[in-house]
Amino acid sequence: MNVFGLKQMYNEMNSTLAISYDGSTIPKHKSKKEFYFTPMDIASIWPGIGPESGGTRISVKGTRLCVPFHTTVTLNNYECINPICNMTEQTLECDTPPAHGAWWNQTVSVHLGKASVSDRRFEYSADPVVEKVDPNCTLKEGGIDLTVTGYHFDVIQKPLLVIGAPGDDLCSIKGGSAPTNKTYSQLIYKLPPSFKKAYVFALKMDGVSELCETQWSMSVLDKPALMSVNETEECIIGTPCYINITMTQIYRLRDHVTLTIGEIPCANQTITIMPNEIGGNLACVAPSFDQIKGSVSGRKKRAILGSSAVQLFTLTIHIGDFSLDIGAVKYAEKGFDILYIYIIAGGFVGLVLLVILIMIIKNRKDRDNITKLEKKHQHEIDKVEATYAKAARQEFTELTLMGPDQDVQHINPDDIPYRIFSDYLVHIMFPNVDKRKIVHSLQLEQCSEFPDHKLVEFRKFLNNDVFLLSFIDVIERQRDFQVAHRCEVASYMTIALYSDFNYLSHILFQLLNRLIANDVPKVPKLLLRATKSVAEKLLTNWLSLSLYDYLSTCTGPSLYELCSKITTTVEQGPLDFVTHHARYALSQDKILSEEVEYKPLHVEAEGPDGARSSVTLLDCDTISQAKGKIYRAIYSHQPYSQQPALDSISLLWTPGQAGSGSMELCDFDDRMAEAYSEKKFNTLLTYKVQTGDLLRLTMFSEYHQAPMSTIRSVKRQTVSEICRYHLVKSFNGELDFRSPAPKRSTTVCAPKIASEAFLPTLIRTKEHLSKAFDSMMGSVFMESNNIPPAIKYLFDYLDKKTELLSESDRSDPEIAHIWKTNSLPLRFWINIIKNPQFLFDIEKPPIMDSYLSVIGQCFMDCFSVSTMTLNKDSSANRLVYNREVTVYRKVVDKWYRDIRQSPGVNLRTVVNESRLPPLPFRSTFAVAELLKYAYKYRAEIAASLPTQGAQFTRSDFEVLTKP
Repeated sequence: MNVFGLKQMYNEMNSTLAISYDGSTIPKHKSKKEFYFTPMDIASIWPGIGPESGGTRISVKGTRLCVPFHTTVTLNNYECINPICNMTEQTLECDTPPAHGAWWNQTVSVHLGKASVSDRRFEYSADPVVEKVDPNCTLKEGGIDLTVTGYHFDVIQKPLLVIGAPGDDLCSIKGGSAPTNKTYSQLIYKLPPSFKKAYVFALKMDGVSELCETQWSMSVLDKPALMSVNETEECIIGTPCYINITMTQIYRLRDHVTLTIGEIPCANQTITIMPNEIGGNLACVAPSFDQIKGSVSGRKKRAILGSSAVQLFTLTIHIGDFSLDIGAVKYAEKGFDILYIYIIAGGFVGLVLLVILIMIIKNRKDRDNITKLEKKHQHEIDKVEATYAKAARQEFTELTLMGPDQDVQHINPDDIPYRIFSDYLVHIMFPNVDKRKIVHSLQLEQCSEFPDHKLVEFRKFLNNDVFLLSFIDVIERQRDFQVAHRCEVASYMTIALYSDFNYLSHILFQLLNRLIANDVPKVPKLLLRATKSVAEKLLTNWLSLSLYDYLSTCTGPSLYELCSKITTTVEQGPLDFVTHHARYALSQDKILSEEVEYKPLHVEAEGPDGARSSVTLLDCDTISQAKGKIYRAIYSHQPYSQQPALDSISLLWTPGQAGSGSMELCDFDDRMAEAYSEKKFNTLLTYKVQTGDLLRLTMFSEYHQAPMSTIRSVKRQTVSEICRYHLVKSFNGELDFRSPAPKRSTTVCAPKIASEAFLPTLIRTKEHLSKAFDSMMGSVFMESNNIPPAIKYLFDYLDKKTELLSESDRSDPEIAHIWKTNSLPLRFWINIIKNPQFLFDIEKPPIMDSYLSVIGQCFMDCFSVSTMTLNKDSSANRLVYNREVTVYRKVVDKWYRDIRQSPGVNLRTVVNESRLPPLPFRSTFAVAELLKYAYKYRAEIAASLPTQGAQFTRSDFEVLTKP
């Protein structure tokens, strides 16, 4: 008889049962009811870990696991032992087989006929290891804690202790004692009572037969006997009390012995072995009376002995389940004696008299201290007033004697150290990357990442405006396409399309059309305010290229004159070498708020090549500052990149009356470390350099090759070896992050003056720069007949785009003014004014950066349409140029009107008048970088391209970017 449909058990949930005879496949009878099949499912396995020797009793819970078929459980094809099926709870229980060499993640499978399910894991762990068993002896009363020490005990389901006689097969004994405590490394069992002299025990740990076969011996000791005790020892309440007893057997069981008084155990219990090794001596500290007075059950009696209240408490020793009362301890509370009362009263009176005497002495001393403190404060106030008076007098003298600089030094244009065009492009387009690395990459003729034919093909894609606009639109919509990536793409586009500037300009204004269409309905005044799109960065690059010729011929000389004037102005007064605070600063943050005494030194200077010049230095200049001033005076227009580092130059001093001997001047030397408690930079005053002396610059290697007989040298010290400051002492150690924590000075320092006392210096410094500032501003606001075509075309374009504004916004003239300000001054002029090192090969020290920040803020305030209300609480950096801002705002309004009224130009004229020099780079690297973005967003770009009817279709792009 055959039953059909069983083979479909796990393919269908129900089927018809058919019966046939004699091996025939044609059914003779069919059931009227359908036969239903139910799949098995494992819900959980507990425990999930066991020893590698097996024997762990696991419980597999699930659905439909127990049916009238032969059900088996396997771990990685090894069948579990002793399976038991619980039909009610649908639970299978069995003992795990050995690991057979595989430990981790064993698959648990349940087999029912030919069906099986396996979606749970069982983990084998290493077998437990026993390292120590303690103790090896017990008492017949039992109760001793047996401690088994080792590891991997936590994976054993039932660690049992079995006990028998020597020679017994302990592994065959059923049952056993469970531990009272189980951890990873320790098992604790309670030993049972025993009337034998000795027995053996073993540990049954699941299937770990090795431990079951290992037997440990346990000896049963005789009942402990008391040898001596200080019975009824009297303990005075409130003082420590010590108990000593001597008993047999307690030393061997010392870790299990507890001595109690009443029901409270003794503290600090120690047990030492007797000389004859038959017993031990126990010593401990009895508990206090407050701890033990609640132990009513242990109290023997209460009696009154004379004037003392005496209480007796039982003294009991416990060893496991064995206990023995061995005596009693008395706690006595004695009454106060009349002598003690007199002593306490006398001490209290003496203490009161001593306190009164101390208060009288302290009050007199406080009056003296207050008088001294008032005198000291008055002296400090006088010093501060004198310092402020001196500072005010000096400010008044400088304001009256030092007027504005009427003579602007006109510099020969050929002497201006312009950067080469390639450096200018790199600084403008990649301001925050390693310049040498990017220049090297841009000069490569081939790209190792892509074959040449792919780069040539991708150039064709870039020269198609439909593809390029779609390409930019897609990548700008990606979430991971950050602002830095947008600027990078715009710069690489500028280089890749540089040869076709007309096409680059066309793409720019197409992108601006999209940007304006998206931003105008939102907040139109924020248009072009920040670089958040490829179009805005591309506009910055386009202006930097279109205005390069005008910048280098018209604005460049006046900007270089302003930077040179800033340098000479700063060098006229002290400049702190560490904090970069200057006597003549244009920012309140950089004012040197210390009264520094200094005088000018007119010395003869000689360069490394023998060139000489007269140089004016300050005696407070550090040696590095003096080297810088001398080098700039002799080689005034040498590009900064060609100047040697100051650390590579030595400064030799030849006194005017010292004959032929010379000395090297250093910022630090051993002499300073020995002569001064506070370490500071050496200055020209330190070496007593005088007017008329010769200071000679020489390369460091040449100096050390000179004969030592002609040069009196001192040992150099590195800056990190000592604490240092220049003009301003770093009281809190914050001025120089490289210095170790400064020690507190023992000298009296001059009072620090608030920077507000030197605010008139800002006005004097501004007046000193006024001609150079006006010259620079005049070169920006050119005459209407000299306006670059790029500016005219851009402004007309923005005026035309105001037609997209709503009716209310179209009547607001400020919107067009703000757009022009955000496009030209904010994106181009302020970048050049605050970073002249982009255009010139010069150094921009921190003090010059503070000057240019104030000037740049003034420049942008001139273009602002909002009314600024300034008062005495306003920032001094804005107040200093308030009058100039008022004047130049009118100039800006007229300049905008002149541009609007000038004749219009077309884009072709802009391209022709730009007069761009040839591209100093290869465009291969730029094209390859753009191709990387095409690969990165391949799917998104391909989805945006048409499938047919275009010059470059989706399939063309997919072929190009195929990996």
